[in-house]
Amino acid sequence: MFFEAFGPAERHRIAEYGDERPFLEYFLSRLNPDDIVFDIGASLGLFSLHAAARLERGVVYAFEPDPETRSRLRHNHALNPQLDHCCFVEWAVSDQQGETILYSEGAAGRAPSLKPLLAHAQATCRGEVRVKTKRLDDAIAEGELPSPDVLKIDIEGAEILCLRGAEKMLRGIGKKRPRLLFLETHPDYLPEFGSDTAEVFDLLATAGFAPVWQMERFNQCLCCFERLVPSA
Repeated sequence: MFFEAFGPAERHRIAEYGDERPFLEYFLSRLNPDDIVFDIGASLGLFSLHAAARLERGVVYAFEPDPETRSRLRHNHALNPQLDHCCFVEWAVSDQQGETILYSEGAAGRAPSLKPLLAHAQATCRGEVRVKTKRLDDAIAEGELPSPDVLKIDIEGAEILCLRGAEKMLRGIGKKRPRLLFLETHPDYLPEFGSDTAEVFDLLATAGFAPVWQMERFNQCLCCFERLVPSA
């Protein structure tokens, strides 16, 4: 598989897997050949493209609203034309439909954020990009997206917005429920969204998901939640 790095930050993310190699390896080990996978916060495509290589009949939906980062994602996908199980979603996942500002340092900087003081507190923000937002529940109900089997979410504290906008999906109301949810939680960033790690875990527990794997990375927690099977 081929990736191209356009600077040191991208080189680190590609060569060192952004210090997330165990998370990526566990994620890949849990995929089934026919899974529908949502990679929310796809960045350069490490998770999306590796997942696409594992699928036989499934599809990966790579969500990346930052235009420059998305161009890198598409470029890396083009370097691997055999990976035809990948689609791209340009809007930002949230708890409401509309528009918002995405604060970005570009593909070579730190991860883009829906809040201005998170990833960019000690850096010069290269731009404010206006992006569309949608709820996963709405996109699935309207037929724009299928119901996923597996989700991976890494969106700099906005994970709580994603989950709030996907409660019907998580509960399987009208559609199938996801089997697995891979989540990077950001305890330092969640308060900017009026939330904390406890709310994230409580929301998932209420929806019937339990943590089955986790690792610490700096001040973040990388977790896998699995759908609980109801007792007979």
